[in-house]
Amino acid sequence: RAGCTLSHKKALQTAADNNWETVLILEDDIEVDSNFKQLKEAIHDALIQHRDRWDVVYFGFTDPWGPFNEITDLSETMSLQQVYGCNCAHAYLVSATVRQWALEKLPNQSDVWTWLSAHRAVDRWYRNTLGRHFKVLCLSPGIFNQTAGFSDIVGKETDRHENVDHTTHITAKNRHSECLYKLLYRFRVYRSWMNEAYDRSRGLWKKLRGF
Repeated sequence: RAGCTLSHKKALQTAADNNWETVLILEDDIEVDSNFKQLKEAIHDALIQHRDRWDVVYFGFTDPWGPFNEITDLSETMSLQQVYGCNCAHAYLVSATVRQWALEKLPNQSDVWTWLSAHRAVDRWYRNTLGRHFKVLCLSPGIFNQTAGFSDIVGKETDRHENVDHTTHITAKNRHSECLYKLLYRFRVYRSWMNEAYDRSRGLWKKLRGF
């Protein structure tokens, strides 16, 4: 988890050093959906058209946190959705503003273990905090998936594809109107603070136990 966190920060720093306005961060275990080639122009055009509505866009994720508000359809099977946040961080597009914010908040090698004791993992921290400060979108379903297999992060075999345990697809029944979305979003912000407090207390308890 420490290596993963520091790798994400290093990628963001590379983008900053090159003054890239936006950067797509991809982990090394992604699988590209077979529809990507035929959808990439539609994705590009939608992100340009709705540029004022996003700071972060998840191209790959699991278990998105609602509420959900559809921005636009990209095809019969894919849409661009407004969300609070997502699990996993194997494919996400960030603006320069988010990049600089993350670089200030993410740990260095000297304090990464203390940071992880409070936040558990970089993707969990993104999920809890990005939606408080920025506009977050995702592709539904995700266009990049994680390769199924042994995970160094959790120490076991994992499968993050669409299945009974995980979802990368926001269905019509889960979407909300603009007004209801804003109301539910406020509740999600409060819940994210509670979730972060749980992570911090969990880390403190593990420290006290000598872990």
